[in-house]
Amino acid sequence: MTNTPPALLIDFGGVITESVLGSFERTCRTHGVNPDGFIAEVFAADHAEDSPFALLELGRISIPEFIDQVTPVLSRHAEGEVDGAAWLREVNQTTQQVDLQMAQAVQSLTDRGIQTALVSNSWGPSDNYPWDRMPEFTEVLVSAEVGIRKPDPEIYLLAASKLGRPPGECVFIGDVEVNLIPARQLGMEAVLHTQRAETLARLQQIYG
Repeated sequence: MTNTPPALLIDFGGVITESVLGSFERTCRTHGVNPDGFIAEVFAADHAEDSPFALLELGRISIPEFIDQVTPVLSRHAEGEVDGAAWLREVNQTTQQVDLQMAQAVQSLTDRGIQTALVSNSWGPSDNYPWDRMPEFTEVLVSAEVGIRKPDPEIYLLAASKLGRPPGECVFIGDVEVNLIPARQLGMEAVLHTQRAETLARLQQIYG
């Protein structure tokens, strides 16, 4: 490790925004969907690469195609037909709620010259992000544009490479434990984001 501060790789949904899982749960209940059953099905290990979410995040299907695929899954866990387009609109509204304190903390690091990279499993192109409320990043890696999604180790390696840093000189912050495992295996420090205050305290410890 050099004396240069480590580069920061940070997730979008659930870290710079409110909890994506929490948004799923609330929106499912609003539409009469059992959130536990729906989440268990779409994020099952045996569908890690072919669920509607995986295909959307990899840029292999469009938003309309995603709606066509996710609607019957939602409906399977409800008492009647679910409007998948309306469900997605509501989820997007909540996941676009930027945590301004987290955004400001990242911006302050960028302002100090610390390298930062957004590493996001996206639902479409980077144009969809609320950039007017987001911090600046040295690099932006959006899964639908690079064709790789977390927890594939290649997306972490790509981010480190774009920053010109070895993995051991990077910190990754994410809100899902499974996405932290490959970062740690590559030699990165991985921070699980659960509470804003805890994450900000850890950033203070790392970067001063």
